[in-house]
Amino acid sequence: MMDNQKKYAGNHGRKPKPDKMRHRYVFRLDDGDNARFLALFDESGKATKAEFIVSALFGREIKVIKLDKGSPYHRTATAPFL
Repeated sequence: MMDNQKKYAGNHGRKPKPDKMRHRYVFRLDDGDNARFLALFDESGKATKAEFIVSALFGREIKVIKLDKGSPYHRTATAPFL
């Protein structure tokens, strides 16, 4: 590691990260599974698909909020914005 730090000491480019994410995985989806994946991703509210996949794989909490547009609360809460 010291050799790596000495190598970039005089350069003005990007500094190497101490803990790189080097492991990558690839999986393929058919059209139906892709549509389902994108729907779950949209519902999750995560910023990136990678963040969503990691949270789903390792059991981190995924918050999904579904609104029932027929409920009285939804009508009264959104009435001023109509």
